[in-house]
Amino acid sequence: MRWFVLNVEANVEIDITAADGLRDLHSDLAKQGVRLGLARVKNDVRIALERANLVELIGADMMFPTLPVMEQGYLAWASEHPYPDMPTSAATSTTVGPATSPSADPQPSA
Repeated sequence: MRWFVLNVEANVEIDITAADGLRDLHSDLAKQGVRLGLARVKNDVRIALERANLVELIGADMMFPTLPVMEQGYLAWASEHPYPDMPTSAATSTTVGPATSPSADPQPSA
């Protein structure tokens, strides 16, 4: 997992408990190399996040007004930050179905 994005559309305010929870979540995810993001951030919630210094902590680039904008942001970020342990051929593979290996005893053709 590289990004963890919370949909905060239903949230209309951020209290101290929510702010502390977001700080803890950000810290826990950061220790694992995972970026925290918030999607469907309404203006009132964003103002509360700014007051709690959470926009600075999480990053303005990880605050998304809609899910499609978040998806575009992730795809752009992922293209600039490929998995370090994924071979290029595996990343672009289009193989569908089970993998097969050559038989040890190939059958002669008739």
